[in-house]
Amino acid sequence: MAQETVSRDVWLGSQNFGVEALEEQARAAKLSTDQREAAHDLLRSALPLARSLVVQWTRGYSELSLDPKYGDDWDSMRPKYAELSKRIVEDAVKLEADVMHNLKSLLNEDQLEGWAAFERHRRRLVLRSEGGRTDVDVFGMVRAIKPTPAEWELISPVLDSYERALDSMVQEYRPLLRRQGDAPSRWYNDFDMMTPEEQKQFVDLTRRISQLHVRTARQIAEQLPDDKRLALQKQRLFAEERDNEQFESFRGLPHIRSALGIRSLSAEQKQLIKQLTRDADETLLRALITQKNESDLKILAGEDPDHGGADSGRLAESRKLRFDVYQTLMQDVLAVLSPEQKRAFETGIEDAADVERLFSCRRYAADRWSLDRDLWDNDADRVPLATAEEE
Repeated sequence: MAQETVSRDVWLGSQNFGVEALEEQARAAKLSTDQREAAHDLLRSALPLARSLVVQWTRGYSELSLDPKYGDDWDSMRPKYAELSKRIVEDAVKLEADVMHNLKSLLNEDQLEGWAAFERHRRRLVLRSEGGRTDVDVFGMVRAIKPTPAEWELISPVLDSYERALDSMVQEYRPLLRRQGDAPSRWYNDFDMMTPEEQKQFVDLTRRISQLHVRTARQIAEQLPDDKRLALQKQRLFAEERDNEQFESFRGLPHIRSALGIRSLSAEQKQLIKQLTRDADETLLRALITQKNESDLKILAGEDPDHGGADSGRLAESRKLRFDVYQTLMQDVLAVLSPEQKRAFETGIEDAADVERLFSCRRYAADRWSLDRDLWDNDADRVPLATAEEE
């Protein structure tokens, strides 16, 4: 029987051969130290090959886009793009099949049942490329909070049930996804449309998968101590709300970076500003967790928490929460500064050398003067609220 692969259904990438694959096989098949080292070497050797496929795809697509022969004529470019995509996906499938075959060959007969669990892990990757509420893996979130062996043993029955139930849904979901083409082609309209029946099945599966994720995460949280429960809730926010700027740490704001960048700050002042920022993050985080719990209950009741304007209402609420906490934080930060430091904070200038440096910047040279970007660029150092840690 040919080795199962998922490369047609997941986005290309070296993450398909990363540490999560190693940890999952080690857990599922109870690898010995020697087996784990061998598996590590196999996955590490595959990673650069997987990256090279991504480079080939992105550069190939860029070259097609730049080629004046095609211009904006997608219909003319489509056959070339389809050819590129087909070649890259076939190489990805071959690479994955070879790696999986070699990983399986490391196991003895008693460990083969664990291989079935590892294949369930691989099939869950199919959901990872899809975004939305299906793009969640409770196993990954649990692993990220680093449970103790005793905590793992406590929550293992829930995770085992989750893994098997989710795999059954993925087996239904996968052929519907395949109707939309190979992963690199999926977003370029190179697929057959689903029938109304298939679309209904797809929507129903998405709802059931989302409910399973929520139900499992909440069951696990109930069995964890307070610190690990909070860590799991943070991971849920990170996984499920990662594209929402309302879930960014205040630490990434240019205003906080500017305050911490004042050279005359004492060690005590700097530490106090950092603590104020952590406290503000914590205040916002707990409010957002409460909001998340309300969304959970709607999902478990079979409702869509984003339907009928609920999403805009939730967004408005989270924005107000964030703004209220932000205003208090900035008042507290300013109270830490001396009058001279406040002037430095307001201008980004502390002394004559700063003025001279800024004066000498040229708009079109390497300095990229760019309209005082250092004072307002929110994208320079974005930090997810759920993963913000002390520097």
